[in-house]
Amino acid sequence: MVTLRQIAEAQSHTEDLEDRYLRERGWEQTCDTPGSLWVWSKTLVDGRVILTSKTQALAFANALERADTGALNAEDLREWDRELNDSGAQPARRAR
Repeated sequence: MVTLRQIAEAQSHTEDLEDRYLRERGWEQTCDTPGSLWVWSKTLVDGRVILTSKTQALAFANALERADTGALNAEDLREWDRELNDSGAQPARRAR
C-alpha cells in the first residue's frame, strides 16, 4: 500500500531533480526581485533576463535546449520569442 509519506518523498525528489536540471542549465533561484517571492532567473545571450516561476522556467529551459540541438526551426524560434515577450517573465531588463 502506498503511503502519503512515500508520495511526499517522491515529490521532494522530483523537486530536487527539477532544481538541479535548471541550475545545470544556468538558471538561478532568487528572491532579490522587487515584489517577488522566490523566482527563477536566467540571462539570455542577448542580455534579456527571464524572471519566472519554476514551471515556466522548466518550459523555457526545454525550449532553449531544443533550440541548442537544432530541434526547433526558425519559425519555432520566432514563436518562442513571441511567447517569451508575452509571458509573465520579465525579459526587458538588461544584464549589467
